[in-house]
Amino acid sequence: MSCKCESGYTGKFCESDLNACDFNSGPCYPGAICTDHPPPSGKQGYTCGPCPTGHSGGGANCTDIDECLDSITCSQLCINTPGSYLCQCNDGYILNKDGENCDDIDECQRPGTCMQRCTNSPGSYICTCDPAFKVDPADPSKCVPKSPCSASNNGCQHVCYMENNQKKCSCNEGYKLQDDGKSCKDIDECLEKSCTQNCENTDGGFKCICKQGYNLKGDNYTCEDINECAQGNYNCSDPFQQCINIDGGYKCECEQGSYWSGSSCKENSTTAPGPQTTASPGSQTTASPGSHTTAGPGSQTTASPGSQTTAGPGSQTTTGPGSQTTAGPGSKTTASPGSQTSASPGSQTTASPGSQTTASPGSQTTASPGSQTTTSPGSQSTAGPGSQTTASPGSQTTASPGSQTTAGPGSQTTANPGSQTTAGPSSQITAGPGSQTTAGPGSQSTAGPGSQTTASPGSQTTAGPGSQTTASPGSQTTASPGSQTTAGPGSQSTAGPGSQTTAGPGSQTTAGPGSQTTAGPGSQTTASPGSQTTAGPGSQTTASPG
Repeated sequence: MSCKCESGYTGKFCESDLNACDFNSGPCYPGAICTDHPPPSGKQGYTCGPCPTGHSGGGANCTDIDECLDSITCSQLCINTPGSYLCQCNDGYILNKDGENCDDIDECQRPGTCMQRCTNSPGSYICTCDPAFKVDPADPSKCVPKSPCSASNNGCQHVCYMENNQKKCSCNEGYKLQDDGKSCKDIDECLEKSCTQNCENTDGGFKCICKQGYNLKGDNYTCEDINECAQGNYNCSDPFQQCINIDGGYKCECEQGSYWSGSSCKENSTTAPGPQTTASPGSQTTASPGSHTTAGPGSQTTASPGSQTTAGPGSQTTTGPGSQTTAGPGSKTTASPGSQTSASPGSQTTASPGSQTTASPGSQTTASPGSQTTTSPGSQSTAGPGSQTTASPGSQTTASPGSQTTAGPGSQTTANPGSQTTAGPSSQITAGPGSQTTAGPGSQSTAGPGSQTTASPGSQTTAGPGSQTTASPGSQTTASPGSQTTAGPGSQSTAGPGSQTTAGPGSQTTAGPGSQTTAGPGSQTTASPGSQTTAGPGSQTTASPG
């Protein structure tokens, strides 16, 4: 018995996705990425990516581009290579560091170029002689006396010549006349860095020797790298390997779109995982005109029975790869016109039964990778117009049953990595227009049952890293307009049951690192307008009951 698989599946029981890239044995040109399509795409369900750099074509068939035929900026010589090109220079020039232009070599700077006088010229040089000498017809770099001594050598070790009816001595090329005016000493040209690599001094001269992988140019001074890739003098046997020229040799690398696997290159192939969307019985999902909803690869979106999800006109909703978004039974989730809601990769967002979540016009709500956001049964969460709410990676934000959380217009609320923010049952947390509320990394902020926490317009409230801020049941905490309240790292601030804590307009209240501030039950604490209150590091401040 054999199973007949639907299109896009294979295996004895049709349990596997058919990878069209593998089935067709790498149908794309080496270096072009093959992308497999998920079912129901079958044996031809693949797409070839663009051709590698320096090639033209559609991905399945690519042709090397001869850049030297185009408008290439090589100032002298151009050599085409697979997928690229190289610039080279004529004799008498050296390639500039920019790899395109050629610079003239001043041969006159090298010892032994001319016996007596040297004049540099573009790409070459000219040797001339002192007044009593002339260029040797047998060797244009050497000079011979116009009037050599006729009878004796006058004791000269090398050359005797006549000048103004006087006998004088001169040395051959590669030697220097000594103070006695007659003897000559060998010049060690290698001490003057005559060669670009290795130099061997000889009696009256020297010779340049190049390292393996280099050739000596025609000037007998410069060592030039051998491009084994351009010459085809290399051994890259794997079909997905390419030759990369390096100074003094070459190396074999896997081409773009392939990777090294043990002893050979293997072509990359990608499979686009399909998102999973589940609409339970009785659920309602509405996409208004002009709205955009994108489900990333491997994401899971579930609308529970009786839930209502609405994407307003022009709104943008994105579920990142591997994210999980769940609308509980009877919950209502609304993305107002022009709002932006993003669930980052691996984030978890859950709207519990009967909860209400509203993104007002122009608001931005982002669940960062690995963050957890939960709205409990009957809770209400509202992002005001133009507000920004961000749950950083690994942060936990929980709205308890019946709680109300409101981000006023233009307000900014940020839960930093690893922070924990909890709105207790029936509590009210309000971020006024333009206010800034920040929960530092690893901080814990808790609004107890029935408590009221208000950040007035333009106020700034910051919970430092590892700090603990607790509003006990029935307590009231208010940050007046323009006030600044800061809980330093590791500090503990507690508002007791029924207590009232108010930061007046423009006031500054700071709890230093490791400090402890406690407002006892029924106590009233007020920072007058423009006042500054600071609890130093490790200090303890307690407002007694009543």
